[in-house]
Amino acid sequence: MSAIWDLDLHRARERIGPGTTVLDLGASTGDFAIPALLAGANVLAVEPYGPNADLLVAQGIRTLRVAVGPGDGSCAMHVPENILERPTGCFAEYGVWGACPMLGLSSIVDLIGPEVDVVKCDVEGGEYRAFLGAIDSTLRRIRFAAIEDFYHRAKLQSC
Repeated sequence: MSAIWDLDLHRARERIGPGTTVLDLGASTGDFAIPALLAGANVLAVEPYGPNADLLVAQGIRTLRVAVGPGDGSCAMHVPENILERPTGCFAEYGVWGACPMLGLSSIVDLIGPEVDVVKCDVEGGEYRAFLGAIDSTLRRIRFAAIEDFYHRAKLQSC
């Protein structure tokens, strides 16, 4: 898997076209998923926040209403009070409020197909945990990943 660590979406978008497979982890309102779909890609969006997931479904995007984490189970989701002022929608955190279903990266990749051409991952600080929980054979099935994570960059690069 080749990867960039600063979420340079231009480099990720260069790899998207008709027939490519795109996984958008932390899809929010579709800023990445919608253009990928319009470019002819097979897109799977992962977005735990219901209103954002509803927007994605309304655009015709296959959407999983779950958080991504180190494995399958549940986590706690925190929706900030100023949600309408935030461009990204929500945070998925562990041990905060409200149960949210969670799938590990390996389970999600199994749902999309044998290989994933592009993964965009911006899950509000949970990026390291999501990739840490993936098995090696899953990581080999991902051709390119654009990952947003300023705190765990060195750890992610060792995956």
